[in-house]
Amino acid sequence: MTLAHKIVGERKRKGLSQEELAELSQISLRTIQRIEREESIPRGYTLKALAQALDIPLKELAGPPPPTVALASTPAAEQSQPPTATASSEAAPAANLQQINLASFAFLLLPYLGFLVPLWLWKKQKGRSGQEVGARIINFQIMWCIGMHLGLLLAFLTQMISAYYFQARPSFLIMGTFFFFYFLNIGMITRAALQLRKGHQQVFAKWGNLFLS
Repeated sequence: MTLAHKIVGERKRKGLSQEELAELSQISLRTIQRIEREESIPRGYTLKALAQALDIPLKELAGPPPPTVALASTPAAEQSQPPTATASSEAAPAANLQQINLASFAFLLLPYLGFLVPLWLWKKQKGRSGQEVGARIINFQIMWCIGMHLGLLLAFLTQMISAYYFQARPSFLIMGTFFFFYFLNIGMITRAALQLRKGHQQVFAKWGNLFLS
């Protein structure tokens, strides 16, 4: 039985969908699908996260080590090549996603740059793995920009109504709203950066893909 068959069997035995397994393991849905189609072999953190999500010992997924004879008969260059290639392919998407996420800090110069700069980078990396994660990052920035504008408009209207009807001028409302949204975005980007650094790719998953997918 292959590793992919083990994962599919354990997932179905526990009554989990691919989406639910992705949520539990903090691994992207696309990665789960690639693993189950035997297009990708999970290693290291990914394998450990799957074992924890499926509530089975890691050794059941890892399986027994290859026979010593087979290793001895394989040239050293061939033995070292697959892990290197896998590590490189796994590291590249993570670096691309981190670049898109950190580019969101451009909102500090102008709110619209918070999603325009990441969107530009995302389109440049079109076709590479991790596209759905990049789309979620940009979706959040678009939602944040809309939310900030609505919040500032509401604060302005509240200030005008207070001044007209109650002769009060709560001048802190607009500035307070502005700083609230800015510090909120700084916190969210920083949190996503830490999650991506740990290999968690379910960043902004609860916000959905309203604008990009």
